[in-house]
Amino acid sequence: MGNIGYCFPMKIKNNILITGASGLLGGELTNLLHESHQVIALVRKKPNIVLPNVQYIEIDLNNHWDIDQLPKNVNTIFHLAQSEKFRNFPRDSADVFNVNVQSTAKLLEYAESIGVKRFIYASSGGIYASSRTAFQENSPLQSHGSLDYYLGTKICSEILVQNYSNLMKSFILRFFFIYGKGQKRSMLVPRLVDKIKANEPITLQGQNGLRINPIHVKDAAHAVIATLGCKIGHTFNVAGNESYDLRQIANIIGGLLDIGPIFETDNGSPSDIVADIRAMRSHLHAPKILLKKG
Repeated sequence: MGNIGYCFPMKIKNNILITGASGLLGGELTNLLHESHQVIALVRKKPNIVLPNVQYIEIDLNNHWDIDQLPKNVNTIFHLAQSEKFRNFPRDSADVFNVNVQSTAKLLEYAESIGVKRFIYASSGGIYASSRTAFQENSPLQSHGSLDYYLGTKICSEILVQNYSNLMKSFILRFFFIYGKGQKRSMLVPRLVDKIKANEPITLQGQNGLRINPIHVKDAAHAVIATLGCKIGHTFNVAGNESYDLRQIANIIGGLLDIGPIFETDNGSPSDIVADIRAMRSHLHAPKILLKKG
């Protein structure tokens, strides 16, 4: 990891374009950055409550849009947007492709044309191949035959970003199970909360289910912001300090709700999805929020 270069707190005011600015991570970043930087927030629909010093631009990345709709004074792009229909394959494959891949290609073209200095792309830790040890940034990725459509679009966009690495500082952040207040109920942690509240069984592969190291959205946002101070681009895993199996996570939630979770087990063998975050801790941000508190 010695070729990453040192990352320092960025004190220079940046003009930052954030796609997916109304999402969990994008909203947190907008909240943290709008007082110290000029933020341009790309959203499908302007929120009812807008933040001061934020320029909101309504663009649906699934429909036709043109880079001429975007401002010319941007020097940093946080590309966080992803299709909400990623589970609906093949019915909504065009939406997933347009939002996850086509938008990346157009934003990179836009970035190069106006001289953007940094491009930060939100990828997924799900692209790694199965392993019994924590994934490092150079761990093997899933073979093309094993990837689902959504993860395939993530790898496609990573390749696009890498091709521009000689033209701007390019960062690929592979996120592992972000959670936090306001997250969509279809995501893992809210789904577990809702199942436990409703006394519905949680299905585990094997005795305890898969093991993960989830990260609170505030820690994830601080890791993203830290890329503003990095001298050169790089790929980073972004995940939490602690790893838990699904049974442990459900028991933590059940303890907070004072409801005993109900479990069902099958004969499957869970594929753990745990990230090695030594590079993140050394160069970006050391996660601080423990799962029970988060």
